[in-house]
Amino acid sequence: MILFLKNWAPLIVSFLSLVVAIMSLIKSNKAQDLQMRIHQIEIKIKENELEKINEEQIAKEQTNVEANIIHIATHKYRVRVCNLSSKSVYNVNVVIDKKYNIVMINDIMPYEVLEAGKSFDIPIVVHTMSSTKFEIITEWENDRGNRLSNKQLRDLN
Repeated sequence: MILFLKNWAPLIVSFLSLVVAIMSLIKSNKAQDLQMRIHQIEIKIKENELEKINEEQIAKEQTNVEANIIHIATHKYRVRVCNLSSKSVYNVNVVIDKKYNIVMINDIMPYEVLEAGKSFDIPIVVHTMSSTKFEIITEWENDRGNRLSNKQLRDLN
């Protein structure tokens, strides 16, 4: 038996070492595959976060101005122009086409600076020939000097 162990012991130890090395290699490959998948997921998460940050930045850069109709009394209305964005807008102008037979008392146009979240009112004259539904076009400039507009359908009722 001792002779057997002397002759075969190094071979058995080598074989066991080979088995341990193969098992270690298999586990290492599995761990490396898992690490690669985790890395790919982290890259996708970072890309999504970057895209979200870019979208938020674009939303902060955008400006939006709307015009709404405020009913004051019988046949008395005002157009309320609101800056719904987080930045000031410049040279705001409101247009209602003459075909609707609505007259704006337009002594403040263009409104030079409309700060974020602020609004101003424009009185309008409505008579029996006026249309109850009409388009209002709001025009303004952003801080870069780009001319923007918003066309809205409004109702007097």
